[in-house]
Amino acid sequence: MGSKTRTDENLPPLTRCPPFAQQLLDRGMREGRREGKLEGIREAKRDVLLRLVARAGVALTEPERTQLATCTDVASLDRWLDNVLGAKTAADLFS
Repeated sequence: MGSKTRTDENLPPLTRCPPFAQQLLDRGMREGRREGKLEGIREAKRDVLLRLVARAGVALTEPERTQLATCTDVASLDRWLDNVLGAKTAADLFS
């Protein structure tokens, strides 16, 4: 009947945020990007570590596998990556 739908042409132009709000948005976006990159690094390290553990034939219990898969500490992940190269057991890996 005569219902009007709103399209992009009908929308008012976007207005710029006040400078303080724009600074907060920019900072939030930078922090979000940085956190996203860091999470990507952690995820990659966990994935590589799980693959190397499997290739080394090191058996992990479910709690050990969960510990590895949920670790967010990059220093721990790096230490475990170094340890996996000569590890024969999970104790060797996590030492």
